[in-house]
Amino acid sequence: MKDCAALLIALLMLATSASFAQQAAPDQAIERGVGAFVAAVRHGSLADVVRKIDDCWEQLAQAPRDLTKAIYCSAFNFAAEEFDKRASSTFGAGQTISIVEARVHARRALSVAGISPTSADGFIEIIHQRSIAAISRHF
Repeated sequence: MKDCAALLIALLMLATSASFAQQAAPDQAIERGVGAFVAAVRHGSLADVVRKIDDCWEQLAQAPRDLTKAIYCSAFNFAAEEFDKRASSTFGAGQTISIVEARVHARRALSVAGISPTSADGFIEIIHQRSIAAISRHF
């Protein structure tokens, strides 16, 4: 009985790790999200970027367990927020994109993707910091 339980646990762990192995690395998702933001802001307006953020979260709602897409959307949103914050302080305009809203979306997406609320906070902070670092390389 103990051997059967151990075998079942081992198979479960193997299946779980295999599904994670098939997903793109979080760093790649962050870089792609920031890169998509950079392309959007260079070829459009801040209003276009806001629409793309909303589209990203809506697309994620169609495939809610997609951890890579959750990280991508979070990185896109955090990059946009950081850019908006810098532009607002430079030009004295009001900020359009809210960090609070970005965090709420990210927490919800990560939770639906299977990340516990406690772990989600750590993930969010990592995604946020790496998004800031990535956006700094572009602007």
